[in-house]
Amino acid sequence: MASRCAMVRSRTQRQALADVATKTKVRATLSGDDPTAFAGEIAALDPAVDSTTRTVRLRASLPNPDERLRPGMFLNVAVVLPRQRKVIAVPATAVVHASYGDSVFVVEDRKDPSGAPVLLPDGKPAKVVRQQFVRVGAARGDFLAISDGVQLRQELVTSGAFKLRNGMGIAIHHEVQPSYSLVPHPGNR
Repeated sequence: MASRCAMVRSRTQRQALADVATKTKVRATLSGDDPTAFAGEIAALDPAVDSTTRTVRLRASLPNPDERLRPGMFLNVAVVLPRQRKVIAVPATAVVHASYGDSVFVVEDRKDPSGAPVLLPDGKPAKVVRQQFVRVGAARGDFLAISDGVQLRQELVTSGAFKLRNGMGIAIHHEVQPSYSLVPHPGNR
């Protein structure tokens, strides 16, 4: 028995264009609460880049054996790029965007002129922030990939970073943390 294929039109960002070709895998889900995923592949790729949106149109073919996909339906389509690499992901609120570049604030121990840590009355080291410029990569949900500028296990300011300046003293309150998600669903207002 032959299965019918559904054709999907989608767009992809120009920076990933070199990785996208015919036969590249795609994953599609129905809009709404239906979690059903459909796997397929790219059937055609438009060679022109839209100068306004900086996207490229593509067409994908999805197997549709039970004919759940119908003409006019809306799908969320993701192109599955072949390249995977480990990245450092930080909450989007940790990154300060400015005209001179993107940065984060790294938490460090305050040092006196001789290099010894400055201690607070409770015996814990005093903390300061250091502005570190970073190269921001792809976004997924509430997180941004950082491709350059921070190291694994560095402590970063994730809330209120836009209020800080290089060398400021800070107090850390871990009990006041917003929630972050890879697939956020904010409520309508």
